[in-house]
This record gives sequence, structure tokens and C-alpha cells, in this order.
Amino acid sequence: MLNKVGTMKIETQRLVLREFRLSDAEDMFSNWVTDDEVCKFYTWNPHINIEETKSFLNMLINEYKNPLTFNWVIIDKESNQAIGTIYLSDVDEQGMTAVINCIISKKYWNRGIAPEATRAVISYSFSNIKLKCINAHHHENNVGSGKALTKSGMIYLGDEYREYPECTNINGIYRKYTISE
Repeated sequence: MLNKVGTMKIETQRLVLREFRLSDAEDMFSNWVTDDEVCKFYTWNPHINIEETKSFLNMLINEYKNPLTFNWVIIDKESNQAIGTIYLSDVDEQGMTAVINCIISKKYWNRGIAPEATRAVISYSFSNIKLKCINAHHHENNVGSGKALTKSGMIYLGDEYREYPECTNINGIYRKYTISE
């Protein structure tokens, strides 16, 4: 049985992972939700204005009412800025599994932020939520995500073709990863 503990604060050497707040809107808007490079492998388009970001944030914050919502904003301790997000999707209570997803501001790519955040959430997921297995996937052209998943201890399983009817530009081969307790 999964522990329905929700999104609790996690700290690493360089990061604070915590629930989103409406005050994160400016950082989100300037750091990642408007960046074509960051958004190109996701089913949503870059945000056009700060109001869109605030509306999105309100939706995320409202989801915290569900104790099986695990969605953290990533705060860089040095700059005290929100620089990305890491979250669990497809939480399966019976199978005790979930999918981990991480989005980082391009300004912070290649600094080891994604693996650091991913390792922290994996640890939290096994010890606090009591998940047994965590999966991940990334588009074959998103090489950085593959490196981050491997550095976080996840094991490459193989490739599969995925289609996204709502966003056909990201249809293609996806690399699959897993890690077990």
C-alpha cells in the first residue's frame, strides 16, 4: 500500500524541492515555460504571457489536495530561483509504480541538476511513498535526459514508438528506463 504523503519538501546539497507557490510564476516564466528548447519534447506549447503561467500554477497548486500528487518545483539554493520541476505521473497504487519526469531551465543544463533532483525524488519515493519501481522515458533526440536518467541510477530498458495525437511533432522513438527499490 502506498503512503499518501503528497509533495513534501526535499533538500539536496544544491537544491530545495518543494510545492509550487503562486510566487514562482515569474521564475517559471523567465526560466523554462517560455523556452522553445525546453518545451519541444512536451505536449504543451511555450507560454505566451505571465497570465498563462499563473493559470497553470493555480491548477498545479489545486492538485496538491490529492495526497497522490507528487510535483515539486526545483529551487537553486545559490540563486534562490525556481529553475525547473520534477514530478511523478501515472502513479499506480496497485502496482506501486510511477513515472518520473524532470524539466530544467536551459540555463542550468549540463550542471548535474537533473540527476541530483532525480536521485532525491527516487529516494523519497522509495522511503516515504513506498513505491517499488519508478520508470521514465524520453524522446530519442533528447539526449541530455538520457544522460541525466543514467547518472541518477536508472537502467536503460530499450526503445518503443510513442504517438501523441494532441502533439504530433513529438511522435517518435522513446528510450525507456527503470529503477527498483
